[in-house]
Amino acid sequence: MNLRSVIYPACMLVSLSCGVDGTSGRDGLAGQQGAEGQQGMTGSQGPAGPTGPAGMNGRDALGATDTSGTRLKRYASVLTAVDGLKVTTPSYLLRDTTLGIDCVFQSASDGMQRCLPSTSKPDVGLAYSSSYFSDAGCTQLLHFATKPCAALKYVLVNTTSTATCPAVGYVTVYAAPPTVTPSVMYTGSPGACTALAKPSIDSLLMSFVVYDLNGKTPVSPTTFVSGTSTQVLLP
Repeated sequence: MNLRSVIYPACMLVSLSCGVDGTSGRDGLAGQQGAEGQQGMTGSQGPAGPTGPAGMNGRDALGATDTSGTRLKRYASVLTAVDGLKVTTPSYLLRDTTLGIDCVFQSASDGMQRCLPSTSKPDVGLAYSSSYFSDAGCTQLLHFATKPCAALKYVLVNTTSTATCPAVGYVTVYAAPPTVTPSVMYTGSPGACTALAKPSIDSLLMSFVVYDLNGKTPVSPTTFVSGTSTQVLLP
């Protein structure tokens, strides 16, 4: 046997078993995320923050110096929530303990600010002047009001006076004047006064009550407590 023919195959075997590393294969798919670990212990409390600014002095708060009078008493709105919140807000609504009515300050017919009956109550109505009259000369003006839900104790009428500039508004109070149900009404002016058609009258009476205040004496303004209002510039 030729020695060369024996050595050459052996060298081939050695070369195959002792060759260089091959290239790396691709990474495998990521495994599933493990279960979340337990929460660590709570750390120690941090240092206290800086002191906040001083709050408003109670005596300087709005309404802190308000007081009830010997006749007029104050109301306040108290809001209470299911979570324990409680907020008290002063109200402009007052109680006249002498007359037994709730009232608010308005300009009365004598030019004074007076605590007049509040129309927020069901027994106080507000009547408006209309363009309708009870007479054929169109001189006796009628007043209209929304149909009330209860018997009225007072009816208030707003009037605007143009005798001064700017115009001045005031309120006149009537003590439960009776309503009227006119079968005829007129519209226009003293020189051109025409009768209103019956269907138009019926339509008005379906929604409104009518007052004929001509010759009726209003409640004296001095019946109600007067006061003055001053504008104060707060700091």
